[in-house]
Amino acid sequence: MNLKPNHFRWDLARNTFYLPDFKLLYLATPKAACTAWKWWVAELAGISREQIVESSVNSRESVEDLLIHDGIGRCKPEVQSFDLEQMQKHYADPDLFRFALVRNPFTRVFSAWASKVLLSEPGQRHHGEWPTIPRTIQELAQGFEDFLGEVEAREYPDAWINSHWVPQSVWLDLPGVPFTRIYAIERMEQALSEIGERVRLQGGRPPDLRRYNETILPWQPRFLTEQARQRIIRLYQDDFSRFSYDPEQIPGRNDLSDEAVQGLLTAIPHLQERQRRIESLYQATTKLDAEKVQWMGLAETRRLQREQERVQQQQSIAAYKQLAENAERKVALMEASRSWRLTRPLRNLTAVLRSMRGDG
Repeated sequence: MNLKPNHFRWDLARNTFYLPDFKLLYLATPKAACTAWKWWVAELAGISREQIVESSVNSRESVEDLLIHDGIGRCKPEVQSFDLEQMQKHYADPDLFRFALVRNPFTRVFSAWASKVLLSEPGQRHHGEWPTIPRTIQELAQGFEDFLGEVEAREYPDAWINSHWVPQSVWLDLPGVPFTRIYAIERMEQALSEIGERVRLQGGRPPDLRRYNETILPWQPRFLTEQARQRIIRLYQDDFSRFSYDPEQIPGRNDLSDEAVQGLLTAIPHLQERQRRIESLYQATTKLDAEKVQWMGLAETRRLQREQERVQQQQSIAAYKQLAENAERKVALMEASRSWRLTRPLRNLTAVLRSMRGDG
């Protein structure tokens, strides 16, 4: 298995979920119902929502539902290991049912832009400054078109920087790893039926799949300019062909009124500000944690230095004590010798003569 030689290697490990008790391996595709399926995995693995929340106090995620992305690994690292070597072993297991999900490229890339870029979700890689806040439907559509232009100019065809809009055909291209099934989320019932049956065969009870992380700005075909449509077809041509999506068929319908869309647009500045505030607080907390670790390291270094000095002092005292004891033994041996006793009168006479001369 050859892993992608870039930052997606860690993203792949982060999005791989290993459930050996049910002989399942799930690779989550970002922006393809991955939040819902990760909560499904957590419930199947016996991880409660309370455990996910309690383990994620330092997360930068803006809402509780999104804590699931790293929370499973904090609670059960054997399910989500974040370890590339361990991930490779899991993918090599021939007994596993390896599955993934994909989504229509039109709705997926719009959802990625809307949540990760337009709403300024913390920690996301993207180009340039945060986008201008759209005030009208036309400005919204133009902003989406401009984003696609940046992606086409800077990332296409092989310099993708963010897993949320990287083509799914690239994301799931793992040499030597044949997926058992790749499901389209537009036909979710098939995935739930087949995977649920495998869980039941292993003596488990498949959880219900709930809806999570609904974007505040749902997809509407009128958000797509003709230029944006053509760019999506070029950028994601392999997704359309490999996963049988029709590039000439624009999904969905315009079921929101102009007034409803305008109401959503007025909320965007407030959401952007909230997201940026969360990111600012996260960065400040991370810095404080790093400083704390640094000071703890300095304190530990100083403690070790003091301990070393104490040991050296004890060794020096022991050495001086040994020298004194050796000297005392030599003096005692000398004073006990026959020659010392025979010369004692001479030493006494010498002492007397010195005292008479005043030599003291």
